[in-house]
Amino acid sequence: MDLFKLFKGKEKKEKTFENFDVKNSNVCMECGKIVIPSKAVPVKDDFVLNVIKSIKQKTKTIKNNKLFICPSCWPEYEKNRKRFVNGVFFWSVLLGVFLVVLLVTPLLTQNSYPLLNVVFLLLGIFAFWVLLMIMQIYSSYRPGTEFDIKNLKEYTPSKKKNIVAKAKKSKKKRVKK
Repeated sequence: MDLFKLFKGKEKKEKTFENFDVKNSNVCMECGKIVIPSKAVPVKDDFVLNVIKSIKQKTKTIKNNKLFICPSCWPEYEKNRKRFVNGVFFWSVLLGVFLVVLLVTPLLTQNSYPLLNVVFLLLGIFAFWVLLMIMQIYSSYRPGTEFDIKNLKEYTPSKKKNIVAKAKKSKKKRVKK
């Protein structure tokens, strides 16, 4: 039995979303509950989320929910986001070091690679890096948020517009001077 657990790996908690069929609303990305926008941290729309949305739009399964992180899910989100960022950084640095070693080795051994081999080496490492990033995104992707939860008390959608308007006015004043 212990051997079976060893091969099976760490058990993951199954996520069960309460409101699975909700469309066009504000939803927590971690727990799936409907949230009030002023009491949750909004998630940034980035390249990966836009790709997912476009695929869902083409397959007509899009729900058009706005994603948030509720305060009760913040610690879990923060831990998963940190794991994702650290994984991307680790694999990028590791492949960068590997690339430098492969490119410097011929210089140290006084052998030379033909230029075509160097080009294929660079393309191969880039393709391997892309594959690793896809695997990292698939396994532990968590998008960034608009701001940290510490700033949540200052944020309300109406205040955000006022803050942006004030910032634009102050820029105009600085430009005039």
